[in-house]
Amino acid sequence: MAKRTLALLGLLEALFPRGIVTLAERVTFRDRGEAELRSWIVPVARAEGLLWLLLVRRGSMPALGTLLGVAGLPALLAPRRTLDVALRLAYEKSETIELASWVVPVTRVIGVVYVLAGLRSLRRRRSSTGDAEPADEDDSA
Repeated sequence: MAKRTLALLGLLEALFPRGIVTLAERVTFRDRGEAELRSWIVPVARAEGLLWLLLVRRGSMPALGTLLGVAGLPALLAPRRTLDVALRLAYEKSETIELASWVVPVTRVIGVVYVLAGLRSLRRRRSSTGDAEPADEDDSA
């Protein structure tokens, strides 16, 4: 089930990167201010979607779990700073963006979920002797 969900999310991001970015802005920004999305963000969003699809298709769920775990650490430990850095990278005049009040706490929760996914992946790899595949590997995309 996890593989199918990740594949679907990757496909949507690969096919509709601009729509995904616009939706994220509508949901998370209280006020965009004078911020302008940098020109390279939409192509990078498409590439990210393609990367998710590739990792899922190749059965690289352990690598994906590790990637999520590493990405989740900053969100868990310093959600406001993580958001500030992400916004500075993605937007010119990012300091004019006003986030919705729920974004920082939800970023921390997402960090927790990602770190737990990374730890689960690590635990599965350690318990696997090479002859038994993790349960997610059997789920086809």
